[in-house]
Amino acid sequence: MPMERDPRLHFVVATAIIVKDGPSTNAQGKPKFLIAKRAPHEKAFPNYWSVPGGKLVMHEYNHLPRGFRNRHHDDYGEGGVGRKVQGSSRVGKPRSGVRNREVSKEERSDDPQWYNVVDWVLRKEVKEEVGLEIERPQYLCDLVFVRPDGYPVVTLSYWANYKGGEVKLSKDLTEYAWVTADEAKQYELIDGISDELAEVEKRLRA
Repeated sequence: MPMERDPRLHFVVATAIIVKDGPSTNAQGKPKFLIAKRAPHEKAFPNYWSVPGGKLVMHEYNHLPRGFRNRHHDDYGEGGVGRKVQGSSRVGKPRSGVRNREVSKEERSDDPQWYNVVDWVLRKEVKEEVGLEIERPQYLCDLVFVRPDGYPVVTLSYWANYKGGEVKLSKDLTEYAWVTADEAKQYELIDGISDELAEVEKRLRA
């Protein structure tokens, strides 16, 4: 008999609605949003259109400095997903010209804490999935869905202004389009995405 899953455990996913050519970027007319079609091999929502994003995976962020004082800031290196901390570029690796940086209590703790991880994950996933860099993400909403394999997923939806780069799709995406909220309705989107685009457009015009 298979072991019953702990009902408290969830995957956590962060997604980014990328805004271009609208009120938030000082352009005229309606804002455009980047949508992309998920590949047929995806476990959840194959062949549906969505927005970039990905899971929080511990081994991908546990190299970041720990604790509030060393929290991730809006200061990135190559690729838009690096990190600079006062006195250090990473824990235990002093920046040139800085000697004997004191290791904080948070970094020594047996119960490590990482701040602003969602922001870091969003920028990393956007870069990896569509090749773009974004400005600071802004929280929009959250939702929970259940994957076909039964795992519940908490999705944190953000929006962010386009910063730079040309779209280059990962192997998990097959097509992309820059669309207005109205144009997006012509695509087979995952439920709720169209409403989220409309909500971002509303906030931009407020």
